[in-house]
Amino acid sequence: MAVNEKFTFPTEAQWEYAAKGGKYSQGTIYAGSNDYNKVCYCRENSDKLSFTRIGSFAPNEIGLYDMSGNVLEFCLDPWGSYTETSQVDPQAPGEVANDGRYVCRGGSFYTVAKRCRVTHRHSISPKESYNSFGIRLCLITDNK
Repeated sequence: MAVNEKFTFPTEAQWEYAAKGGKYSQGTIYAGSNDYNKVCYCRENSDKLSFTRIGSFAPNEIGLYDMSGNVLEFCLDPWGSYTETSQVDPQAPGEVANDGRYVCRGGSFYTVAKRCRVTHRHSISPKESYNSFGIRLCLITDNK
């Protein structure tokens, strides 16, 4: 890793852009397909006990696996409501809730398919611990 690189959680906007397939998005409901059985390990097709091996389902348009289902993924943004104004790459949509909840996205093996859509939002407190939550890191570079 170069000196000008670091890892972080994605913002909620970064996560959703990546899940939708970036500039190659086909506008699907789930990350890479409208059929959750092709791209999503969720309540309807899992054992409801644990996550599955990464890459067990098809990737989305930019080659990312498990953006829908498998495990919910933490985002950098505190939980809050969106504002009514249009924004580009919004961050921290609201004040941190009293219980310190943060946005998580993607759904898990225990989440019903309709809540694994690329646009669905979840929240969790960092003090909570479940086997259905995980992380996806982003590499941030200072390269111009």
